[in-house]
Amino acid sequence: MWRELGITAYSGGNLEEALKAFDALLEINPFDISGMHMASIVRSDAKKEIDKSVRLAVVAHELVKDDPIVLDSLGWALINAGQVNAGLEKCRQALEQIPDDETVQYHLGVGHALKGDIRKSKSYLLASLKGEMPSHAATRARDILREKDEDTEKTITVHKLILSAWGKPSVPSTSQIHLKAWSFPLT
Repeated sequence: MWRELGITAYSGGNLEEALKAFDALLEINPFDISGMHMASIVRSDAKKEIDKSVRLAVVAHELVKDDPIVLDSLGWALINAGQVNAGLEKCRQALEQIPDDETVQYHLGVGHALKGDIRKSKSYLLASLKGEMPSHAATRARDILREKDEDTEKTITVHKLILSAWGKPSVPSTSQIHLKAWSFPLT
């Protein structure tokens, strides 16, 4: 029950309620891997209790070393703790196993933005926006893109128009095409 409540709250961008639910889950079962993962992710997204976010992700990683979701949560926690290079490496390892995962791409995009690598940041953030992401993450990705590139808002607008006209199933996967290839000047 707590997991479902947490996922629902998180998907809707209600990080405070999501955190309460995942913490309640961990009170019942302190070694629940998905609970540790999500409690870490929510804390990192909310920029709240980052030290605890890192601890949860480290414990989950110790229990299941090769799980890409856990690698991603550890990477995201490290990025938010200021250990950007180490965090990016964990996220890259996760992306190798789940190459089309929007959340991992988002985390890599934010990490590269923090490092000042605009090209990589933009590529990952645009790829992340092609899929389903929680509203708070999609908003942050768009905000970062707007800060980094004046053409991005036009690109996002074109992407939305294409999706509404063609429908989601006809959109190529992130491994087939980058969103920037679809953009054109809106004059």
